[in-house]
Amino acid sequence: MAKNHQTSESFQRSNMEKKLNEFLTKKFSKIDSISKTNQRKYIKTISRNTVDNIERWLSLKIPTELRNSIFDYIKNENWHEILESFNDEISYDTSHIRAKMTSSLSSRHILSDLQKLSTSSFPDNVIQGTSTFNQITLLGIAIGIANHAKKSGYKIIVIGFDNRIQSKLFATIVSDLFLSYGFKTNIFNNLCSTPELAFSVKKLNADLGIMITASHNDKRFNGIKIISKSSGPPNQKEKNKINNNIIISQKNLGVVSNFFKTESEINNSMITNHSAIKKKSNLIKISNQKITDEFIRYIIKFISNQSTIRRNIKN
Repeated sequence: MAKNHQTSESFQRSNMEKKLNEFLTKKFSKIDSISKTNQRKYIKTISRNTVDNIERWLSLKIPTELRNSIFDYIKNENWHEILESFNDEISYDTSHIRAKMTSSLSSRHILSDLQKLSTSSFPDNVIQGTSTFNQITLLGIAIGIANHAKKSGYKIIVIGFDNRIQSKLFATIVSDLFLSYGFKTNIFNNLCSTPELAFSVKKLNADLGIMITASHNDKRFNGIKIISKSSGPPNQKEKNKINNNIIISQKNLGVVSNFFKTESEINNSMITNHSAIKKKSNLIKISNQKITDEFIRYIIKFISNQSTIRRNIKN
């Protein structure tokens, strides 16, 4: 049960910045390889960025559980976890964006956080921020991708998700966002692999694919992978355009609260039924089994084609 809603008035910026400075000064005191002048500059920058990001989030209409978790961690002076959550912003790199979902440092606390996240969208006492992968940071990224897709004249999007914690939740949030932009949105009805998602982009003649996955990273992570119309990563020109749109959307997060999802909402929206599809005429559920079968047939046909193999053997 969430505690009473706390407001940003409880947030004392100067006091928190001072305590973060003290905490970091103590940590850096053991490092001789960095001059005291550079240490002070670095500490001041990190403290200011962390407090700026917290203040910005508290100005948003974020869920009560998340807001209370932030205040609890500040009250208990859990500065390491606060810094892990808010000292930076996750960013677009190559065709992938990924980050930790939990800022806890011990194995026991990490497992506890992940268990809570597996049963609740915004559980009590799990701090998430601008440096972690969560609904808010995901929406900032997805809005940027959607704006890029709109400017590029794209019409059809394909969305897939793996078996990581909250992947299904994140996929549905992205689907709802793209539907609100007017895109024809295809979403897998169950888990799929990244190669199957890439294959389906080509198969369905889509303009863009979005895969919720953190690739080879460990269980703490989740992320989003972008697949171009060619079924591969976007070229450098498109990467730059996507990144520019993401940077802009991350600075204007006021609309993200319209797309937050609870567990019951996610389960209801993922169930295929005619009335739901009728309301969302642009939403198409993809049978993962059908795509898997077609993908396997394609691979077998490809590796069985001796002339293709001989033609490409030098490569």
